[in-house]
Amino acid sequence: MRIGMRLLLGYFLIVAIAAWFVLSIFVQEVKPGVRRATEGTLNDTATLLAALAREDLLAANPQQGRLAQAFQQLNQQPINAHIGGIKKVRNEYRVYLTDARGKGSV
Repeated sequence: MRIGMRLLLGYFLIVAIAAWFVLSIFVQEVKPGVRRATEGTLNDTATLLAALAREDLLAANPQQGRLAQAFQQLNQQPINAHIGGIKKVRNEYRVYLTDARGKGSV
């Protein structure tokens, strides 16, 4: 093999290894931030839903409460969204109400 071809292959090998290291470090740096943002959003949503469900649970009528009505209205509204190349046509949000021991209350 000629020296020029060896140099070219060596150059591409070094570039590929450098790119791999850069991408590896980038993923390691981005992953915790994405997890923190996702966890924060999930925590906020859980707190909001708990506040909405509190009155219904205290009234011992969660099946006909405000939260149940809100989900019924949400499921009646048509959805036609394209998110990241995926077509979303229905709500896939599920909420389970439980007591302090984790037993289903609804």
